[in-house]
Amino acid sequence: MSMNSIEHKVLKVLREGIDSSTAVICSCSGGMDSVVLAALLHKLQPVIGYRLTILHIHHGPTGDSNQLDYRTKAAAFVEDFAKQRGLGFQCQKSAEVLSTEADQRDFRQGIYRRMVTESSRAWVALGHHARDLLETRVHRLI
Repeated sequence: MSMNSIEHKVLKVLREGIDSSTAVICSCSGGMDSVVLAALLHKLQPVIGYRLTILHIHHGPTGDSNQLDYRTKAAAFVEDFAKQRGLGFQCQKSAEVLSTEADQRDFRQGIYRRMVTESSRAWVALGHHARDLLETRVHRLI
């Protein structure tokens, strides 16, 4: 398998912390950053042999029918992405209206915490682009 420099860097990080007994849960919104990460983890999976599951978090009901349609289509896209590659898929959907980005973030983080707690050998992989990273750093400062 030929790999570019980014793939080599990711593989190095993965080898430092995981092995074939590790469950890697890739949170995938359907956006470019998380889909690229999911594709990369799928490509590197045979090298290490970890179990890879694609997780989609659906932020649930909303008063905006266009937003609900977008969320539903994103979930279907991510499920199809996983199934086409023979990967496990889970969708976690909020039953409550999550009206703020903070509510949505808290919902996601609660799911990540629960999944890691349920498995002693689990990693959650999140794809972030530069603007996401800036937002994360600002939240940490607050």
